[in-house]
Amino acid sequence: MKKQKIPDLIFSNRQLWHIIWPLLIEQVLQISLGIADIFMVSSL
Repeated sequence: MKKQKIPDLIFSNRQLWHIIWPLLIEQVLQISLGIADIFMVSSL
């Protein structure tokens, strides 16, 4: 049985994390603003 060669990764896990974490924070902020907006509008 021959070993299959694992392809080289374009980005390391650390580089991917540095790209993804600002997007995650942005999504959390957008969701929290949306929830706050719903509460403000519903109280009118």
